[in-house]
Amino acid sequence: MIFLTDDDLKTVLRDTILTNLLEDDPTAKNRAEMESIDKMKTYLRNRFDVVEVFDQTGEDRNSLIVEYCVSLTVYRLHQRVNPLKVPEHIRIARDEAMNFLVDVQEGKAHPNLPLVLDPDTGDDTGRQSLPWSSGKGGADHYF
Repeated sequence: MIFLTDDDLKTVLRDTILTNLLEDDPTAKNRAEMESIDKMKTYLRNRFDVVEVFDQTGEDRNSLIVEYCVSLTVYRLHQRVNPLKVPEHIRIARDEAMNFLVDVQEGKAHPNLPLVLDPDTGDDTGRQSLPWSSGKGGADHYF
C-alpha cells in the first residue's frame, strides 16, 4: 500500500472479504488506492499541498483523509468485482467522502491540511477556485 496500511482497510473489511475482493490479484489493492488518491488530489490540489498530504505516514496522516481514502478504496475494490452489488454501507461511505471533497473544493469545508505555499515568500498562495460572475442578474433586453 502506498498511503494506507492494511490495518486501515481492516477498520472496514475483514481479511476474508478483502481476500475475496482481491481475487488473487496482488496489484488490485494498490491500483484501487492510487485511483482513490488521484481522485482526492483532484479535489484538494487547488488549496492544499497534496504531495505533503499523501507523503505522511503513520500517526502523522490526517485521520479524515485516511478515513475518506479508505472509503473510496474499498468502494473501488467492490466495484471492480461486481459494480451492481456494492454493499449499501460502502456506497454511503463513498458518497460521504465525495461530498466532503466537493465541499473542500468549493471552500465550504476547511480540513486541517498543509496549504499550498508560494515558494518565494512562503505565504499561502490562496489558490482556490472562485465563482466567476459579472454581478449582473436577469435577462438581457434589447430595444
